[in-house]
Amino acid sequence: MKYIKIGIIKNSHGLSGEVKVLPITEYPELFETLKILMLSKEGEIIKSLRVEEIRTHNEYYLIKLEDINDKETAKTLSGLEVMYPIHLLPKLNENEYYWFEIVGWEVYDTDGNFIGTLVDYEETGTAEAFRIKGEKTFYMISNNKDHVLKMDKTRKRLIINRDGLVSEDL
Repeated sequence: MKYIKIGIIKNSHGLSGEVKVLPITEYPELFETLKILMLSKEGEIIKSLRVEEIRTHNEYYLIKLEDINDKETAKTLSGLEVMYPIHLLPKLNENEYYWFEIVGWEVYDTDGNFIGTLVDYEETGTAEAFRIKGEKTFYMISNNKDHVLKMDKTRKRLIINRDGLVSEDL
């Protein structure tokens, strides 16, 4: 079974063993469906714990886990990643993609020149920026309709407007 990361345990919360989880997904409602918390370290599942209760608190989720009944035990989970089974993700519209689907795609400009490979993205507040590994440097480009012109699922490539490309060497 394959998983994606949807959150990170930041710390314990209170005295009864709750953990404070920062969601890192555009679909935080996924947390409300969790019955089991799959936890990983560096992408490898290391633990699964049954969820007793989930509630929101500011931008975090507070999660009470079975058999975690004190602050000290909950604190040992800090830094672990919350994983979600890919096959349970909501279906997206035709022109929408999950990040794991496009990582590794090749990036070309409108003239057909190879720029590099899509390796990462960053949330920039209002939009996300794609990070591209070129032959000699890394580039960033904002993921918007003026810069990312086409996402070709069949050929696994992005066509971009070079005007939006910024070298990290600056």
